[in-house]
Amino acid sequence: MKISLICPSRGRPQKAIRLLENLFEKSTNPEDIEFVFVFDDDDYENIQKIITSETYQKYSTNIKVVVTKKGDFIFSQLYNIGFDVTSNPIVGLVADDVVPRTDNWDEIVKNKFEEFPDHIFLLATDDRNDSPFATHFFTSRRAVEIMGFIQPPFFVADFGDKWVTDVFRAIGRYRKTTEVVFEHMHYMRGKSPKDNTYEEASARRESLICSNPNDARHPWSVYAEKRKNNIIDLQKFIDTYASDK
Repeated sequence: MKISLICPSRGRPQKAIRLLENLFEKSTNPEDIEFVFVFDDDDYENIQKIITSETYQKYSTNIKVVVTKKGDFIFSQLYNIGFDVTSNPIVGLVADDVVPRTDNWDEIVKNKFEEFPDHIFLLATDDRNDSPFATHFFTSRRAVEIMGFIQPPFFVADFGDKWVTDVFRAIGRYRKTTEVVFEHMHYMRGKSPKDNTYEEASARRESLICSNPNDARHPWSVYAEKRKNNIIDLQKFIDTYASDK
């Protein structure tokens, strides 16, 4: 049960390096972790700072890099592009402004997956911000393949965490653990200054034709049927797996 993690990163070399260092140093078996960066092609200087860092070089055999053309994909789709180059049965996503705080986090995650032999499961980490949604999480390759994505590719910002949380809660397979702390050092929590990357995210939110998810024009409402199908398809697999046993 090896683990793959996906992280889009832009303009934050120090934070990305901090993430790598804590992620690998606090793991029990770093050799079993695959990390995928997704970068924009116009962020060349910051990419170079990351890939030439001592931390990156130490774990380079475990790291993959995907570079996409800036503007060709909306934010949520970047996670799916990263997923396409992963290879492990447990997959997760994380932001570059996260700091893993838990020793042996990888073994804890693996043990949690043993609860569900069919591997249809979402494990949300503790972000130390009391978020009601899975801001950063682990799931299985199988679940991603059934849904068709690790993040719904419909949102320029936000709502992906609410989507996966609602889907897995509906089938009774959502768990949030306090045993694995991946602290989200977000500026809105006063944990970091507001940088250009946060500014760009704010601009993407403001670009929406409407901000109310209950508005028929909002992607949350536009793709409601797809969300229902995710629930149906995952539950069908769970039921089929159980009957075959």
